[in-house]
This record gives sequence, C-alpha cells and structure tokens, in this order.
Amino acid sequence: MILVYGLGRSGLGVLRFLRKRGLPARFYDDHSKEIEVQEALSLGFTPDWNLEGDYPEVVAAPGVPFFHPHLEALKARGALILGEAELAYRLSPTPIIGITGTAGKTTTTLFTAHLLRGQGLKALEGGNVDPPLVSVVDEAEVAVAELSSFQLERIHVFRPRVAVLLNLGVDHLDRHGSVEAYHQAKLNLLKNLTPEDALVYNEGDPKVRQAALASPARLYPFTPGNSPRETTLRAALEATRAYLELLG
Repeated sequence: MILVYGLGRSGLGVLRFLRKRGLPARFYDDHSKEIEVQEALSLGFTPDWNLEGDYPEVVAAPGVPFFHPHLEALKARGALILGEAELAYRLSPTPIIGITGTAGKTTTTLFTAHLLRGQGLKALEGGNVDPPLVSVVDEAEVAVAELSSFQLERIHVFRPRVAVLLNLGVDHLDRHGSVEAYHQAKLNLLKNLTPEDALVYNEGDPKVRQAALASPARLYPFTPGNSPRETTLRAALEATRAYLELLG
C-alpha cells in the first residue's frame, strides 16, 4: 500500500498513474480542497486522514516540506519518502531527460522536447512544467522533465539518460535553509549517472563545471549565449544531440 501525501496536480497525477497499474494506495492532504478529494475518491482511492496506516512508500507532493513532521513520523515507522520523478522512473521504462537549474528550466525543457519531436520522436514534456511527469511517461518515447529542487530532494535511484544542469544560483532558501542545501538538491540530478548516460552542462558556471567534471557520465558542455534565450537553446541543442547519440 502506497500513501500519496498531498493532492493538487502532482498528487492527483500520481493517483491516476497508480490506478492505471492497479496499485493500491490511500491519500492525505494537509489542506485538502473538496474538488480534489472528490476526484481522488472517483478514482477509487480512500483517504487516511489520521495517518494510521503503515506504508512502505509515501509519495509526497513537491510542495510538502522535506522535514514535515508527518513525513518524519512516517519515516520513523519505516516509510521511504519518494517524489513524483522517483515514482515515474521506478514504474515506467520510458527514458527520461532531466533538466534543472536556477533559471531557464522551462524554456530548455520546451525547446528540447520540440527539437526531439522534429527528429521524429514522440517526446513529451512534464514535471515542474505542466503536466506532471507521471502523466506523460506512459505516452512518450522519451519524457523531457523539468525538475525543481523540491522534486529533486526526494531522489533515491532516479537516473535520467540525459541530465541537463543549467546553472546554480540562489533561490528557495526559505525551503532549503542554505545555499549549500539548495545546490545539493539540484545536484541530486547527477547522483546516479553512469558512463552510459550523458550530462549536458554549462561550462560557464564554475560550480556546475566542477560538479560535471566529477561525474562518470559522458560530458556535453555548452557555453552561455548572449541572452537567456540563446543559452537555453544551446542547452537544448546539446541535450538533443546527446540523446540521439545515446540512441546510436
């Protein structure tokens, strides 16, 4: 039995994803909206408002703080806390291109999916950009995922075939507590890469370059352009090239 903690577009997407696989789950939300609860019920799932069940896995929505007391209590009872990206990777064989950075994620994601479609591939974007990643992985030949630091906090074995690291700035300190913790969440995108994977990175960002050079993945550097749009296009072109080369 899986607990889906937090509804919204991510949590409801997870419930649909689980329903398609016939997997049992219950749901909980700190600030439930009646329309979302009704949709979850219509999918055949029931709530656990008192969090009384024992769950080996809990899929937490990105907006739920990493150290939320409820999640800490569930962990103490043996639960593994996952995010949507981790669940999609574990349950779907579709290859994923994961894209993160402080700025430019959405545009790079959209450019990359567009370029791959131009190569005849059924590439669908999802994740932090609408729709949720779990809503597209089953329909795509390759899923292009925009991944925020909130989504990357709960990575365990998630391994994109192509990782794209755009930049490491300062953001979301109210959530992560420090720049170092924020950067570490972003760098979780790289933690499971192997020599069979590709890493596209901005060689103009010293912290990004340092992280990339420590990775075992095949490296695809790009240089920043004269504008944010040009930079994201360069990243998307490298991501497309990297994925096509992995395909052979």
